[in-house]
Amino acid sequence: MATLKQVALQAGVSPSTASAALRGLDIVTPQTTKRVIQAADKLHYTTNIPARALQTGKTGILSLVVPSFDNGFYSLLAQNLSRAAMKSGSSLIIQLTDYDMRREFNLSKQAGLSLSDGMIICNTQNSAQKIRQAVGSKFPLVVIDDLSGAEEGNCDFLYTPSRAGMFAVVHHLVEHHLRNIAIVGISADVIHNIDNHTSDQGFHLQASRGMYAARALEHYHLRHDDSVYIHAPWTIEAGIRVGWEYARSVRVNHRKPFNAFACLNDELALGVMRGLQSGGLKVPSDVAVTGFDGITEGSHSTPTLTTVAVDYAGLAQSIMQLISSRIAAPSASTILPRTVIVGFHLEERESTLTSEKIQVQPAS
Repeated sequence: MATLKQVALQAGVSPSTASAALRGLDIVTPQTTKRVIQAADKLHYTTNIPARALQTGKTGILSLVVPSFDNGFYSLLAQNLSRAAMKSGSSLIIQLTDYDMRREFNLSKQAGLSLSDGMIICNTQNSAQKIRQAVGSKFPLVVIDDLSGAEEGNCDFLYTPSRAGMFAVVHHLVEHHLRNIAIVGISADVIHNIDNHTSDQGFHLQASRGMYAARALEHYHLRHDDSVYIHAPWTIEAGIRVGWEYARSVRVNHRKPFNAFACLNDELALGVMRGLQSGGLKVPSDVAVTGFDGITEGSHSTPTLTTVAVDYAGLAQSIMQLISSRIAAPSASTILPRTVIVGFHLEERESTLTSEKIQVQPAS
């Protein structure tokens, strides 16, 4: 079995630098980190977790708490984070809340009392303040897509690119002369009450992504009255219902109030396309459809789905840097709260582009 010293020698760095690089600490340059990881891979190096625990008092175990794996975003997050943790010599324990408030709180509390060195959570039912209360004031914590304003203490926040992503989507649709846009996945009531949110459940992804979609419509001087917001859970089944009901209303009323549906996640968008097509409408010639997240299924659907593709590898790397530096800090107050917004690119596909605008790659 290769040792840390051998990895350091192979990479041309000191053992302490190699250790920091493998743990994802941002005190090491990206170039050096890449060199150390390549050396570790070449030598088939794995961290001796029991030995490290005896030497440092750290187990190398991290907890990831997510609502469900039914949503492709959480699956890709877990997959990429597991890989990043493995490269850094850490182990990842993944637990599901099933969108249950009490279970979410209790799992957070258990993480704070367990052998885990830190926790990453996609909380959907409790605010960040509640999660901090559950895990304890000094436990390293990274919170994903929570806007409840609890940026205090030993806690970092990571956000998916809701603002930039929704603006990119609306800009893309406008560029293709699609100006009658429905926002699918949020109700008008939520949009109206965003500035007055006071719930202990906090201000989470659905509201933030809907808010930025509304602002994008306003920015491009598009219609943004209550009728453009279509409430639906972020699931394929809900999307099918939305698409089918819209197609039925078009048949009955002989008019098409929208020429594009901007869905707030990919599952919803995939369902909407299925419902529209089952109801007799064509995508994109009758209605264009966009999604958000960049899950794998969107690249294989018919038509393929235009989406905001999140940088999952970058997301995982950012999480590891945040949580590792928290764990390595001598006290909770050493590092001020940090905020990271994940990168993305707009994947333009068949659900918004007519056939002549799609660049087909020749077979290799």
